[in-house]
Amino acid sequence: KYNTFNIDQIWRETFGHVISNYTTKVNFYKGTLTVYISSSPLKQELSLTKENVIAKLNANLKYKKVRELVIR
Repeated sequence: KYNTFNIDQIWRETFGHVISNYTTKVNFYKGTLTVYISSSPLKQELSLTKENVIAKLNANLKYKKVRELVIR
């Protein structure tokens, strides 16, 4: 539970207020980050830039490293 809260907080800090408003849920399990987004255009944009999103998150994380990103 702590890791999920921590990764959710880091997601929201990293990508700001606008993306946070469309983020409904964030899960992290065994290197895979699953993000639930309520906006279809935003889902598409994040899907196209997965490598950059993962790089930004890993730069802000201390211990757990994101290896894969799933956007739903």
